[in-house]
Amino acid sequence: RIQAFGGCNRLAGGYSIESDRLTVGPMAATMMTCGDDVMVVERAFAAGLEGASTLRIADGRLTLRREGESESALEFA
Repeated sequence: RIQAFGGCNRLAGGYSIESDRLTVGPMAATMMTCGDDVMVVERAFAAGLEGASTLRIADGRLTLRREGESESALEFA
């Protein structure tokens, strides 16, 4: 299971890792409402987690990149 906090709501879902591929299934979330600016970031965060991504761990950072995209979807320090 993966659990995350998106800035307003808690997110949870299943995942699998195979080699450098991370696949996150649909995420369940609490249903709190926050300001529009927080909700925009939270929706982008959840969208960045869901689906398939390649993962890379280097220099103390976890980077997730959507398949077929050149820019990182998410980066964690």
